[in-house]
Amino acid sequence: ELLEGFFDGDLAQVAEASRKDDNSHYSPNEIGGFLDAHAEQGKTVHFPFCFAPGARAIQRAFLQASAGMANDVEVGVYFSKVGGAGTPLHRDNNHNITIQLSG
Repeated sequence: ELLEGFFDGDLAQVAEASRKDDNSHYSPNEIGGFLDAHAEQGKTVHFPFCFAPGARAIQRAFLQASAGMANDVEVGVYFSKVGGAGTPLHRDNNHNITIQLSG
């Protein structure tokens, strides 16, 4: 059910429902580049600000469960392939919860 909220894992549709750091949408050319990088080069693709229905549901559920103790909750999405190129380890000030939707 949750996977349906992320367009059954359709990378292009998730990209269309996501935003950049400056809150602008990804262009069709950018989305095409993400598709190529993922499908042809096996790269992990990350959308840090996703507003797909599933992302909004996770955000609402987390805010409700935290009883007012959370704010500024963002839902990010990663598309990775088994054996593909991963994302480098990094440190930031975020607290992350990871949910694997498929695979």
